[in-house]
Amino acid sequence: MVLEVNELSAAYGKKVILHDICFQLTAGSICGLIGPNGSGKTTLLRCVSGILKPRRGDVLLSGISVDHMSRSKIAKQLSFVPQSGGVQFNYTGLDMVIMGKAPHLGLLSSPGKKEKDEAALIMESLGISHLKDSHYSEMSSGEKQMTLLGRAVMQNTPLLLLDEPTSHLDIKNQHVVMEMVKEIAKDSDKTLFITIHDPNLALKYCDHVIMVGDGGLQAEGPTSTVMTDSNLSTIYGLIIRNEVTSSGQRVIVQHGS
Repeated sequence: MVLEVNELSAAYGKKVILHDICFQLTAGSICGLIGPNGSGKTTLLRCVSGILKPRRGDVLLSGISVDHMSRSKIAKQLSFVPQSGGVQFNYTGLDMVIMGKAPHLGLLSSPGKKEKDEAALIMESLGISHLKDSHYSEMSSGEKQMTLLGRAVMQNTPLLLLDEPTSHLDIKNQHVVMEMVKEIAKDSDKTLFITIHDPNLALKYCDHVIMVGDGGLQAEGPTSTVMTDSNLSTIYGLIIRNEVTSSGQRVIVQHGS
């Protein structure tokens, strides 16, 4: 298993956010993490990445507990794309992508032509070559998100954690990013664990879905079996239905409160 989460509970101070979360992810899968705002999606990613220590339970990366791993070892197992990335210095887009190589370089090593060429190819594959010389601080939110995705690809880890990678993108680019995510999983056998705001994106692109709500895991399994009217209506507190369009595509529609 690439990722195992066992009886995980997390809290900020006395406020419990998550309790008794258990699941496993295998190589080459795309797992969507969905739930209402404040349900603990980002908190779960922070626990998986080792940024936040769980109150109890364990996170295993390729069979090894995160508690027993250094930050450099964790960085070789997973890359994390946050909703927004603040930087202290005015790096270019190319510089930001090259930073993904840092965990694989020696202590006194610095990226050379090989790494720069690799970063340029990644940016080209993501359609952001035009951002190579742009200052990160001057990019739009969507451009920053794409640049951080490039950095994660450059990091070349078995597991990628993406915290709402489509949140700052228009409808077209939401699908562009998710198609890229699909290709990354397909071509490199990487596992992607993604928090998604729109359940229709999860329905279209994810193999596996985890639903969280009321501090716990509400449903988990293959997308086709988890994304039911009942499960969706329960976690969002709305009347939600799966419908089929005239072209035969399954879509999720809100019918009322």
